[in-house]
Order: sequence, then C-alpha cells, then structure tokens
Amino acid sequence: MNGVIYTTGNFTVDVTDESSIFQACYWTGKVRTALYSPVGSGARVYGITVVNGNVYTAEGTKACYWTGTSCTDLGRPAATEFERQTITLVNGTVYTGGEYYNPVTGDIRPCYWTGTLFKDPYPSILVKTNYILGIFVDIK
Repeated sequence: MNGVIYTTGNFTVDVTDESSIFQACYWTGKVRTALYSPVGSGARVYGITVVNGNVYTAEGTKACYWTGTSCTDLGRPAATEFERQTITLVNGTVYTGGEYYNPVTGDIRPCYWTGTLFKDPYPSILVKTNYILGIFVDIK
C-alpha cells in the first residue's frame, strides 16, 4: 500500500500526581499532532478526512471540529452531552454528524452540522437512542 495513513484518538496528559485529562490528537503516519480546544479539556477525536493534504477532524464530546490545528466551535442546542463521530468535506463545506442528549425528553438524538449550522432532521423518531456514525453528501 502506498500513501500516508491518518488515525485519530487522544492521549493522556498528567495534570497532577493524581489526575490526568485526555488530549485530542491525530497521527500522520507515526507523527502525532495535538489538538487544542477553546471549549475545554478532555477532548477526543473520532472522525477524520483528508482533502488535498488538509486534515479535518471531528471532536467526540465538545461539538467542534479542527481544520489542521485550528478549532471551530459548532453551534448547538442547550443539551448536556454531545458525541461527534464523523466528518466529511464537500465543495469546501464541512459536514459533521453525531448525536446529542436531549435533557427535556431523555432521548439521544441524531444530528448533523452543515458548516456550523445545527440540524436536527429527525424529530419524529420513536426510538429513545439514535446515533449517526457516518456522513456522506451526494452532490448531483
């Protein structure tokens, strides 16, 4: 196989002798790049896409994504927890998908963002727990 392998995840940073936090990162081959978030520590990266050498990563719990090491905070409803699993780029627009916990209904709701515009496209789902694990945009 020719080419570069990109992976995502996190590593542990010791804060004190008794505590540590997760630090978001991605690897290009064997080289790790730490990702810093203005929305707090404890970040984890799940989704990744690479377009023309530019790396786009989706954060797992803070509702943000990175272009390289530049973080973009995403608009979101008043909710307690977010998960972002997937990211893609189409015609210069970033699309991210995941889910959030709705504290009013107790549901885990699937959602996605077009750029920073939040979308909750499934208001009538009857199942309490729903996830978006992949996103693809079909341009015709």
